[in-house]
Amino acid sequence: MLRWQKKLLRMTYVVLDMVMMLTSVIISIQLAERWLAEGFRPVSGLEIYGYVSIVALMNLLVFLFVELYDSFMESPRALTGRLLLESVIAFAAGHFLSYGLLMVVLTDYRQRNHLLFSVIFFVISTCGKVIYHRMRSSRNRQAENVRNVLLVGQSPNGVQYVEAIGRHQYLNYRIIGYLHIKYPPGHEAAGMDDGADMQATRDSSLPGEATNGDLLLPECSLQALIYGPLPHLGGLDELEDIINRQVVDEVVVTRSLSYDQRLEPLLKTCQERGITITMLLKRQNYHSAQAMVTMIDDIPAVKFHTVSLNEEQLMAKRLLDMVGSLVGMVIFGIAWLVIAPLIKLESSGPVIFTQDRVGKNGRVFKIRKFRSMCNDAEAKKRELQAKNEMRGHMFKMTNDPRVTRIGAFLRKTSLDELPQFYNVLKGDMSLVGTRPPTVAEVEDYQTHHYKRISVIPGITGMWQISGRSAVIDFEEVVKLDNAYIANWTVWRDIKIIAKTVIVVLQRRGSH
Repeated sequence: MLRWQKKLLRMTYVVLDMVMMLTSVIISIQLAERWLAEGFRPVSGLEIYGYVSIVALMNLLVFLFVELYDSFMESPRALTGRLLLESVIAFAAGHFLSYGLLMVVLTDYRQRNHLLFSVIFFVISTCGKVIYHRMRSSRNRQAENVRNVLLVGQSPNGVQYVEAIGRHQYLNYRIIGYLHIKYPPGHEAAGMDDGADMQATRDSSLPGEATNGDLLLPECSLQALIYGPLPHLGGLDELEDIINRQVVDEVVVTRSLSYDQRLEPLLKTCQERGITITMLLKRQNYHSAQAMVTMIDDIPAVKFHTVSLNEEQLMAKRLLDMVGSLVGMVIFGIAWLVIAPLIKLESSGPVIFTQDRVGKNGRVFKIRKFRSMCNDAEAKKRELQAKNEMRGHMFKMTNDPRVTRIGAFLRKTSLDELPQFYNVLKGDMSLVGTRPPTVAEVEDYQTHHYKRISVIPGITGMWQISGRSAVIDFEEVVKLDNAYIANWTVWRDIKIIAKTVIVVLQRRGSH
């Protein structure tokens, strides 16, 4: 997973450089025509194509060879003296290599024209990388963009995993802590796996070693046992309590299932909730063995997940969200000019209603809607709870007295959802997903309900296109959401969006 994410990030830098390169070519041609008029001749479209191809090939080969993109990716700061020096050397090498090839292909191409391009490309490309680095760093600091990992068990593989995550901090993984695995005296699993070696280790007391029944590892340092500065969150029995209290995206198990018989049922619970499980494996024949599933640095691992981890699909989904949200924000801006005065004229209070909703794996965010109810709607909800038409952990009521006249129109036409395009742009929501529940609703969830919040929630989804007014059982909503999660693809999202447009235009499925 780390390797694939690194490839995607490197590809982003390559695409960014291609854009900067085309921009530099256009600028350099315009400047050469004005400032270097002497000896300058018009350049044909075919020559520009050939020039860009040669320059792109030579420069990108040099940048990849000297690992310039990796240096920018891994640097904690946007630009350092070392990065600047590496960039100068890389661009100089790219300049001379491409110029040499240009002199063979375009014999009358002037060096000063190419030098002008190279200088402009260096400035624009370096500035672009710095700006992108700062944007990425700023985005990575936001809690919703961090992938929270919980370690279960203590092993040399676990220590190697911690070190690997530390070397790839720019990929935004955060290990929130670890749980130790321990057996009571006489536990049947104590003789399995590393039992004999661990018995010997247990008999040889080390200064400051972990106690309380922890099984120690053979020939392992204390750092291997404690994972350095990582928070120790407790024992294996506390796993379910921790994922209830904290946002956990992935559980990494550093031991085999046979190491502790409690592991399997607890991991099954994680899977029911949609949390990804990664099993670290022992590597045999270190220099020749290949992992068949995934690699985390040099550690082979098997991932078990109910939520798609296909990076290409996830990247395509985010791209679809970005394009859709930008279009949606334009529509929202136009609609605001008409809807905002109507809301203010009918009732006092803000135009935009915000509410805490639960997103992916328990992240709480502010959802935004055009206000369609009276200003004290949340307080009145308690009085109307007895008239709830939904069976389960959702509230729905036909002819809700809290809804204003303009609000009824907004709901009927789904125009009240337009401000949520801002949530999509931020990354709190997606165009398509599951309905984001309220904090109070999640507090009453059973284990199998949590799976529906294991993905980023959406403006629309299976429930909306299935006639949401007709679905009055929360368990049916859960089934629809789980079916979406299990069969999700970008193409399926596009079909759901198309069906949503039809449903909205026909005004089906809403009160």
